Amino acid sequence: MPSTRPVLAHIDDSDLGAIDRALVLMGLRDALGQGTPIVALDDPERALPALVKRNVLVLSGDEGWESASFRRFPWDKLSESGCRIVVAGLSAPWAAKEGFPAAAGDFLTRPGVRVGAAEPPSLRALSAAGVSTAVPAASPVLLSRPTRLVSGARALVLVPPSHESGASTWRSYRAFASVLRARSPVIEIPCGTRELGDLGTVGEGLLVVPRHPEMARTAIASARGVVSFRWIPAQLAAAAGVPCVFVADGEAWGEAARDLALPWISPRGIEDPAGLARSVISALETFPRAEVARRVDENGRVLVDFLRSQKLVPAGPRGSDRRRFQAGTISDSRYLPFALGWLENLLAHEGDSVGLHVLALDPAAKAELLARYGASGLTVHELTDLWTPAELPEILGRPIAERAFSSKPRFVARILEQAGGPVVYADSDVYFLEPARDLVSALGDGALLLFPHWNDDFPAARRDGLFNAGMLAAGEPALDFLGWWGARCLDDCRVAVHEGVVGDQAYLDFAPALFDGVKIYRGGDHDVARWNLATLGVRFSEAWWEPPRLADGRAVASYHAAFADGLGLFGMKYAWDQLVTGLTGFHPPRGSPLPGNTLAQQARHWLALSRCLRGWRAVPSPWRGAPPGPAALAFFLRGPGRIALGWAAAVSRWARPLASSRRQLQTRPWPQAQRQALWLAQVPASPRRRAAR
Repeated sequence: MPSTRPVLAHIDDSDLGAIDRALVLMGLRDALGQGTPIVALDDPERALPALVKRNVLVLSGDEGWESASFRRFPWDKLSESGCRIVVAGLSAPWAAKEGFPAAAGDFLTRPGVRVGAAEPPSLRALSAAGVSTAVPAASPVLLSRPTRLVSGARALVLVPPSHESGASTWRSYRAFASVLRARSPVIEIPCGTRELGDLGTVGEGLLVVPRHPEMARTAIASARGVVSFRWIPAQLAAAAGVPCVFVADGEAWGEAARDLALPWISPRGIEDPAGLARSVISALETFPRAEVARRVDENGRVLVDFLRSQKLVPAGPRGSDRRRFQAGTISDSRYLPFALGWLENLLAHEGDSVGLHVLALDPAAKAELLARYGASGLTVHELTDLWTPAELPEILGRPIAERAFSSKPRFVARILEQAGGPVVYADSDVYFLEPARDLVSALGDGALLLFPHWNDDFPAARRDGLFNAGMLAAGEPALDFLGWWGARCLDDCRVAVHEGVVGDQAYLDFAPALFDGVKIYRGGDHDVARWNLATLGVRFSEAWWEPPRLADGRAVASYHAAFADGLGLFGMKYAWDQLVTGLTGFHPPRGSPLPGNTLAQQARHWLALSRCLRGWRAVPSPWRGAPPGPAALAFFLRGPGRIALGWAAAVSRWARPLASSRRQLQTRPWPQAQRQALWLAQVPASPRRRAAR
């Protein structure tokens, strides 16, 4: 008899973008429980063991039923293994097709296979195919429960059309987007990377998150309004109660939109972009919120009843320690985008079970934080709260980084004394993929929880200290240690490696020897960073919507984006900060790293942008100047400069082998480089490397 715990199995569909597919699957997982596994059927050998003796919900769109993956999958072997198979569709209205795909029809009419149609218009197509076991079911996206930002959104979200749309469609879209952007702050979210070359924007007005669809869900659910040229994001906006306008050609799309009472506009016949923009703004202002909510609830209830009838029982929630704890970080006004992202990240995971604290290093940061989060219970601390009048001049005379290093121990101690423990401190460039309260459980009744660097490089392990000061957890017994640490940082918190001083960090090496109750977090899933990716064996998951994983298969729980890394994991934090600041209308001050971080994250998915930025970095620093702005980037990405960029890339490919061979002749082996990641006992050295030592 199959297990009652369901499995979501999907077939990749060429007519859906990566984010489209993820939104559907994540919507169903919201309904079935966050512990529900999602399995791709493209690799039968990998998928079959996960499906044996389970309730399997198979999803696909029109193209997926006719794909090679569907045809070669051993369905007979699966049904013989004791599975119950339930089938549902997930893409465009099937009524627009000339009939249900033959391959799917052959499979769906087998005895024992129950069918669920994910779109109401598809019922007619199913009936035409002779499938009598169909039951009405709504789109799985309508079951979504996405995260929302706490601070109010001021921007619209614009979802562009598919890459397959014609050149004339894209020209009209770019003109329309330009007019809409002049009327309101806008963030564009393409559903795939192929659309990047067709868009008319780059930088902070563009959110590129193909590997992080949860951020796209949050953006749509938190926006002031959504204008979508794609159907699935429009449904998600309806499920989240956000005013939305669906723009698409074809009466079948209009019928689908009317079924949810969504405003639908066909761009055909509206020649001027300004006219289309006026129609969209008017539709958003008169959005029938109550009627859409009723239709969403009605359709969603149908699908929930269907899932229950198929014994697809929701998985139980993961148990966790729900006691209240405190969390703190430090920021000045230039790094305020990091702090705003940090606050929204913690609130998304913890809600009102966490007390939030920020040490503002300048008055501008304090004013902005209180204006945005004062009503949410945020406590903002100042340097004058931590230092006496005699000490304060010395602290203010230090560089901004050393002010933060000096103040961190007293900041954590102040939170413990005023709000009680436990306290989780994390730098503002830390991004949590899992709840931070897991660290409270790890601390237990201990005084202090420290996080090893797990450096890949042996010299760095000695140079930077054993533990990272960017993350720690402390209880009330840690007050003695915090007093000692604060005195050391007041005395000297420079970065003077040869003198044994590395900011506030190297002092942590003494904590386990001098103080009781010090624990070391050996899990490795928290405080993952560029400096330990090789040691921990970090890799991206095969499924694009899943978090990156360690070598042992556990998911990364938090990432410390202090630097850009070769895998591109820094993009999680950079994109999140961009999302929070863009939606809430915060304009970073001059000197903020946000614009450069945004371009670096987008360049991971956009070859032409990556080439443009590499060309800028190749210019000698005295003549380089500031990073290229939107106008310069547009010249190289879509203007005449694109030809020059392609030519430069061709020359670079020709010259690279020659430069590489010259470096091999001129460079002598460096023994230290061969010791990378080998200082850990669990990473054995080869005989040749041992001889080299």
